Amino acid sequence: MSVVQLEELSEVEMKPIVIIPARSGSKGLQNKNMLFLKGRPMIFHTIDAAIDSGCFEIQNIFISTDSKLYGEICKERGVSISYRDAELASDTATTYDVLVNFLEPFPDDQVFVLLQPTSPLRNGKQVEEAYRIFSDAHHENVVSFSEVDKHPKLFTTLSVDGMAKDIVGVDKGYHRQNTQPLYYPNGAIFISTKKSYLSNQSFFTDKTYAYLMDKKTSLDVDSHVDFVHAIGDLYFDYQSREVESEDTYSKFYRDSFENCSVKNIILGDSRTVDIKLSHFDNLSIGGVTLSILLKMLEKIDSEKFETISLSMGINDIGANHSFETIVSDFTKIFDKFSGKKIYVTTIPYTIFRAEGNNDLVSSVNDWLKRYTSEKGINLIDLNQVLSVDNHLRYELTYDGLHFNHKGQEKLEGLLKSAINGNDSIK
Repeated sequence: MSVVQLEELSEVEMKPIVIIPARSGSKGLQNKNMLFLKGRPMIFHTIDAAIDSGCFEIQNIFISTDSKLYGEICKERGVSISYRDAELASDTATTYDVLVNFLEPFPDDQVFVLLQPTSPLRNGKQVEEAYRIFSDAHHENVVSFSEVDKHPKLFTTLSVDGMAKDIVGVDKGYHRQNTQPLYYPNGAIFISTKKSYLSNQSFFTDKTYAYLMDKKTSLDVDSHVDFVHAIGDLYFDYQSREVESEDTYSKFYRDSFENCSVKNIILGDSRTVDIKLSHFDNLSIGGVTLSILLKMLEKIDSEKFETISLSMGINDIGANHSFETIVSDFTKIFDKFSGKKIYVTTIPYTIFRAEGNNDLVSSVNDWLKRYTSEKGINLIDLNQVLSVDNHLRYELTYDGLHFNHKGQEKLEGLLKSAINGNDSIK
């Protein structure tokens, strides 16, 4: 079944179209097309590059996806959504399969631009330049290329015993400055017509023009390492942060515990920093883990507190703490406040975060439900409101982890309803 209906073509006929493929079933890096990158889903960087190029009407930019969630999110940019059949979103479906199906109702001379969302650093100026080259010079195809870092002379196979026999003596005569530059298609930009592409079944013919891109903007995100490289300084190494910031956490808790004005406290992380509850001091701090909190609690007198609201755990998961470690730390914290009124929340899920592990979130939450029920501890299941289908609601977050204003209001409302409704808390 064609993803574009014939009656829809009046809007796009003879005008260039953009196809951005975004299937949901990536195995190497789960949901890689949608991972938050610099505050927005990675696919938005490609959508915005197409828009910023100024070459295409926004309704002629199509997202080809099998995911209703992806489609609803991408609608925010005003682009068109085309839903694929399941067989075109499988691991065996090729780009050619997808394009053949998509292009079926279009005329033979339809110009199309394929922009893969896994090239998020490619920008609108580059898309515009490549498209103008295609339009002005009447090339059969235009494909983006980048210069290779290493010459093939330096590549080799290894024998079964680990010997690099195919590269013997390469250091005697190899001089990089004397070798001819080599280039590879970087996957960022492909331009052709329906007739040319379908007849050749390829973008690569003897009439393909190579649009050269610099190495920085040529990054192709296919793995977690690629993604970390893409966000650079914006990527948080939770494990390093936990160790390096221990002194900061220690001072914060020491001062906070000493200066509490009431007997009721909120212990949380960055998700609860801005929460305000009547008769409570908020001792939340960004980046803290259960392990860090436990160390601090060992140094204070817990008898001065009567009610504790505990909402933590996501940083422990980000720091790759095991299920066993997390539930052990929860148990020890509960023991530390034995005899006190405790309100603990489930851990809200994340959405489109490379460091998020919603399966582990789910496992810990299931344990919390069982344990609190057995021990008579008050449990507030935040995910009944804040999450759906084991992921954070997209409309409640600005980065896939933290809550936006709407999400913050809902979180605070849930806590107030569960905790401040208790008249005994003063």
